[in-house]
Amino acid sequence: MKKISFLILISITTCLVAFSQYSPDPLLKIIDGFESYVEKMPQEKVYIHFDKPYYTTGETIWFKAYLTAGVNHEPSPLSRTIYVELINEQRQLVENVALYSINSTAAGHILLTDSLASGNYLVRAYTNWMKNSGEAYFFHRSVKIWNNEVMPGSNVDSQEALDVQFFPESGDLINGIISKVAFKAIGTDGLGRRIKGKVLDGSEIVTEFESNDLGLGVFYISPQLGSLYTAVIGNDEMEVPLPPVKEAGLALSVNNASDASDIIVKIQSTNDDELKNGYIVAQTRGLVCYSARVDLSTNSAIAKIPKAELPAGILQITVTDHNGMPLAERLTFIDQKEEIKIIVTPNKTVYKPRELVELRIQATDTNGLPLVGDFSLSVSDNQQVLVDENRENINSYLLLSSELTGHIESPGYYFNSSNEDRQEALDYLLLTQGWRKFTFKDALEQKLETPMHSIEQGLTIKGKMLNVHNDKPAIEGKVQYMSVHPIQETRSAITNAKGEFEMNNVTYFDQGYAMIKGETKKGRKSINRVTYLNRRNIQRSFC
Repeated sequence: MKKISFLILISITTCLVAFSQYSPDPLLKIIDGFESYVEKMPQEKVYIHFDKPYYTTGETIWFKAYLTAGVNHEPSPLSRTIYVELINEQRQLVENVALYSINSTAAGHILLTDSLASGNYLVRAYTNWMKNSGEAYFFHRSVKIWNNEVMPGSNVDSQEALDVQFFPESGDLINGIISKVAFKAIGTDGLGRRIKGKVLDGSEIVTEFESNDLGLGVFYISPQLGSLYTAVIGNDEMEVPLPPVKEAGLALSVNNASDASDIIVKIQSTNDDELKNGYIVAQTRGLVCYSARVDLSTNSAIAKIPKAELPAGILQITVTDHNGMPLAERLTFIDQKEEIKIIVTPNKTVYKPRELVELRIQATDTNGLPLVGDFSLSVSDNQQVLVDENRENINSYLLLSSELTGHIESPGYYFNSSNEDRQEALDYLLLTQGWRKFTFKDALEQKLETPMHSIEQGLTIKGKMLNVHNDKPAIEGKVQYMSVHPIQETRSAITNAKGEFEMNNVTYFDQGYAMIKGETKKGRKSINRVTYLNRRNIQRSFC
């Protein structure tokens, strides 16, 4: 029997080197920089599985949190405290809970009061350690909540303004080098819009293009210096200039066919002495899994990156100059097709109302071998709760959404095997979506900031104890803490000259019960109150 943790991923511990065994300092610096980043700043990720996609006031949001860390999304050995927050459209905190993570999972709930207004709310989840990377790395999910059984409307104006952007595959259009150009069209609501258009050089039509339903697509162009290319959208109702053509530079193209065993990387440059030698580096989540020296003396080079041992997820391919400075980058996706197959078998085919339902759940890998894992299951009435089959899931979040910046519409679309164009659409997405990870410049400069936020194995409680007779600080007094949920625990601390105390990594959480009491240095219980402030700035007092 094989054991898994959330996802089946392949671990790579070696660096593949092509073209040449020669490894100059810039390349070593880059590799060392990424290795230091992975070792000293392991990235934690939180994924929340909700019981429903939307709610009404008075209901309860039930959920389970999964906490992973590192390149292979293994159960996190770092944090045990997970914060989950509900935020309204005014960016105000409505509800929050702190969960105690056992084996990197935790179950929780948020009660939706009747006073909540209808609208789109944000559920945000994170650990204290994740603050070192910034809020962009937190888990975010928009949840619809409505009051008085009235569903918020979403009318789309067909005449609304569009935002259309164009992205050459390697970043720039270079004179005389045929380039793939991706584009993205979104409406005022941030969702994709299907468009058609043509590219003009003056009055001459160079090529035509059409997007998919998500507003994504590509076309090819052979740019010429001096030409000013313009994209005309629809019936000549919108014009968008393409990026200017550069006289010299480097172009990168990547062919990652789903049925091919290798990724084909083609590099072309102009006659520029500065671009005769360089390096190609490919990394996934900070793990450098391919590096090579590139000889551009003929202004062209081709590399093959074997896919068999690459980890699943986004692969960042970067071409640098001889000093290690990046010249062109491209994201592509590695699908190792190591998905979990889950079979749910009920004990009956028909049930009476409120009759007990027993389910047999079997999890296997692609070869049919049984798997051991930690799972969660939500059950809802399909006549009352509409579920989008292209919604976010743990696979799409860990491997895709958590690696990119900006909103990704229907992320589950790219992992839904019923969508025949999903791999092509995913390539379009990666050509147009922003990348937010540790950069090559940071790696080359060995830029690794000291973490400001520590790893939490529980909550931090700080407070003050006052004497009942004079309301003065109780110096060298004893504060005792006890809780029975989620685990039985007792703690004690001695107050300082200001009556202050602190307890770290306490396993008390919002959905548990705790008691705290104090006594003076001489053992008297004549304490007016013990006030403490926990990590989430909630003040509480005990008499």
